[in-house]
Amino acid sequence: MEQLNLSLRQFGLNPLEWDIQRLQGSQYLISHKYDAGFEFHGQVEYRASKPRWKFLRLWSI
Repeated sequence: MEQLNLSLRQFGLNPLEWDIQRLQGSQYLISHKYDAGFEFHGQVEYRASKPRWKFLRLWSI
């Protein structure tokens, strides 16, 4: 999970400001720690046995 959190930088997000929660299968909820309701949904794929974001989608702001 730590690797996914650090890779949020690729999307311009500060990893220290976000929590990641697994929803179902490869679906994740990324929530801002200090701004309730600011959320992304993301999907993870594995390449060379390492998780990486397939996409992030703004869910609510």
